[in-house]
Amino acid sequence: MSNAVDAARSGMIQHERNLEAIANNLANINTPGYKRVVVHFQDLLTSDAALDVLFAGEAVASSSGVSVDTVTRQFSAGAIVPSDVPTAMAIAGEGFFVVLLEDGSTAYTRDGTFGWDAEGYLATVNGYRVQPPIQNQGAAGDVQVSAEGIVTARSGRDDPPEDLGRIQLALVADPTQFEAIGQNLYRATAESGEPQLLEPGTDGAGEIVGQALESSNVEIATELTNLIAAQRAYQFNLAAFQTADEMMRQINEAMQV
Repeated sequence: MSNAVDAARSGMIQHERNLEAIANNLANINTPGYKRVVVHFQDLLTSDAALDVLFAGEAVASSSGVSVDTVTRQFSAGAIVPSDVPTAMAIAGEGFFVVLLEDGSTAYTRDGTFGWDAEGYLATVNGYRVQPPIQNQGAAGDVQVSAEGIVTARSGRDDPPEDLGRIQLALVADPTQFEAIGQNLYRATAESGEPQLLEPGTDGAGEIVGQALESSNVEIATELTNLIAAQRAYQFNLAAFQTADEMMRQINEAMQV
């Protein structure tokens, strides 16, 4: 009976984590460059059940619940939508924008919501500067970004465009192994591979789309369907927990008579 309680309890805990992940996806449906998270489960086996399968010839081991196996982030591309912000950018293809964090380390993002900081450097909405640094020292008019990542601006309407710098993109072997650090940023890990910095449009790197943003890859229909399934699974485990608890209570009362 305790196995039933433990299995139902583990189911409630893990499906609560699934509900949190789905809720986070829905909350970021309008966040540029956001990548949805998916929770994967695995069976929990008691040591005795596992040993029976390995050595006693049992065909199937009874489960004692579930646990979260992995939480993966899906890096499929979102739709590219126009933006009124001249410094907004999207990546059509593979790669990540590179930004410098306050501690001097490097992070990566698909969110191209950029603007000029107080010193004229191209930066994220949270103030992290794009790498390599791109500085605008006054030529704030008619900002343009080419597909190859070259950023230009004009001091005046009739002035020639001034080259401010060039965007570089980072490619890694397995972005699903990135470490998410919040604010739509990721850090490279040993599993993701060492980032390779490339010019847009070269060696597999995507091209830059100026005055545009990549929308999140969250599909509301999919998330709502998953939300309903997760809620039902949580309710099922709750009912199982309550039933097992009530049966144990009745057994205890009968033993005391």
